[in-house]
Amino acid sequence: MATFVLIHGAWHGGWCWDEVAPLLRKAGHTVVAPDLPGMGKDKTPLEKVNLSAWTMFVTDIVAQSFESVVLVGHSRGGIVISEVAQLVPDRIQTLVYLAAFLVPNGKTLADMLAVGPARPVSEGAVQMDQSDAGERIVDLGQHGHTSTIAPAKVVPVFYNTTPEPLAARAAKLSAANR
Repeated sequence: MATFVLIHGAWHGGWCWDEVAPLLRKAGHTVVAPDLPGMGKDKTPLEKVNLSAWTMFVTDIVAQSFESVVLVGHSRGGIVISEVAQLVPDRIQTLVYLAAFLVPNGKTLADMLAVGPARPVSEGAVQMDQSDAGERIVDLGQHGHTSTIAPAKVVPVFYNTTPEPLAARAAKLSAANR
């Protein structure tokens, strides 16, 4: 059996793997689905959170495993697992990019977001200013280093194709971890 380390993406926490982790465990695998520093229920001060902190956090988890791991990254988690794989390649059995960013060397996430035409599902979904209705969709934190999405926008922005019971649960968990 394998050890799976499941790394969530932006605006999420380890909770996003709550439907997947039990299935892997039932199949006999070991599963670790942490909250990255400053995300989910983790209370790391946001001014101490950056890609390097996330990379070292996950690297420590991988290094402590008794065997090489299957490292899974979702969305922005893809960037984290790529960094970890460069630091401890001998501890990685497989890298899995689940709807994740695979950023080429020398490029940034911002570079990748600028590639390609806008897609209707995301067009206008994340706007920094108030909407026509006067509602702020994304609130940039102090100095613009962090962002929080309005709880009412979690489902339409992130889970618009998710079955309603799961979408409602994700929205509830997102709001609870604010």
